[in-house]
Amino acid sequence: MEKKMKSYEELEKMFDENKFRDIDKEKNGEKFYYLRTISRLEIAKNFFDNNKLKNLDVTLQLNKLLKDNKFELKKIENFIIKEYEQQLEKRGITTKEILKELNEMKEFNWGGLYNNNLEKKL
Repeated sequence: MEKKMKSYEELEKMFDENKFRDIDKEKNGEKFYYLRTISRLEIAKNFFDNNKLKNLDVTLQLNKLLKDNKFELKKIENFIIKEYEQQLEKRGITTKEILKELNEMKEFNWGGLYNNNLEKKL
């Protein structure tokens, strides 16, 4: 018997609880990580428009995409790459420059990091 795929909300709750290994074991775990990358309202709406998807409630649409086996990860990945390149262009910086700056850093104090839960602080 095949186990039921988890919803976006269930996977989001697992993410908030730092249960990444459990998410990794889920059939739709990888797709969840991709969709989570575009879950901010402005980016999600842009993604929906680019893929001719109805601009429904973001979580509702993410749930539909998560369960849709025909909707390929490659479409999400290509969108993420394009979005990233546009953000770099807007900021007038290259990936190479970002990596150079990161490599020059000796230490970064995240401040406010509690129980190794960076996500909630960001």
